[in-house]
Amino acid sequence: MNKPINLGWGYPICVKEVLDFKYISNSNLSPTIDMDYPAYEGKEALINQIKNLTGKKYVIITNGATQAINIILRALRKHENKEIVMTNKHTFPYYSGMIHKAGLTQQYITKDTLSIANNVINLIDMPSNPWGKVHEIKDLSNNTIHDAVYNNKIYINSTINRTVNARIEVGSVSKLLGITGARIGWIATNDWLDYSICLEECKLENCGVSVPSQDIIIDIFDRLDLEDFMTIAQGRINFNREEFLKLNAFLDEQVVSTDGMFYCAWVDNKGLDIIDKANVSYIVLEVESNKKLIRFNLAQNNTLTKQAIKAILIADRIIK
Repeated sequence: MNKPINLGWGYPICVKEVLDFKYISNSNLSPTIDMDYPAYEGKEALINQIKNLTGKKYVIITNGATQAINIILRALRKHENKEIVMTNKHTFPYYSGMIHKAGLTQQYITKDTLSIANNVINLIDMPSNPWGKVHEIKDLSNNTIHDAVYNNKIYINSTINRTVNARIEVGSVSKLLGITGARIGWIATNDWLDYSICLEECKLENCGVSVPSQDIIIDIFDRLDLEDFMTIAQGRINFNREEFLKLNAFLDEQVVSTDGMFYCAWVDNKGLDIIDKANVSYIVLEVESNKKLIRFNLAQNNTLTKQAIKAILIADRIIK
């Protein structure tokens, strides 16, 4: 059997492809020039770039957005005795393990209302993973972390309800630039105390983030027309959104989200058998007796996505 067409895990392949032809690296970059210990908070040039992106006063460079969230959870548990983390029911699958590892308890948000309890952290991904929901975040009790990994033009077409007022923001170049292996993320805040307690956690864990990774990202930001890059990358993801519209009848008209990186749908067992026969992979989010909630990646290569949709439609006709 041929290798499955991977529409499962969230690799931003079509975003990275845009970077491949838009970014010309500095041939003078040397891996041995500046290889001393980096500053605990990160290199100044990269911090300034992230400040421009976020509009925040204080920035810490981390080993990806995952570490950024881990750092914040530990810091707030230690310094403010937080006990509970509220998240959406369906979200980044590592949240549960990260929350447990920090000694906290996960609960789900209901009715889109954030908790105002003193012992609670609201961990909100917006646009959400996987539904692509875009909405306002009103941090009434100064206890909300905004996971802003998808909060940029590449993944958002909507122009309304994007007001964000969160205590701390986390982000990553993984989804912004498509280079998941660089492992560069950030913590951004306007609060000096939050910055200080998170920096102490980062210092004890990292003793600084990889200099070569930081230098590569600095060079990309220096040389890339970011607005042009994001416009083209957005177009490639939107191409894939349009491909998924061809499955409307097959998936009972379940809406393809305007925003975000994924398409979610409830699919019955017959439909799942058709997708499996088409040799297209996906992520299972929830299981019921006769159907599953599955997630497709909208940021796969355009040609592969087109092939996957075609294969599903052909398998559907054959099985029927």
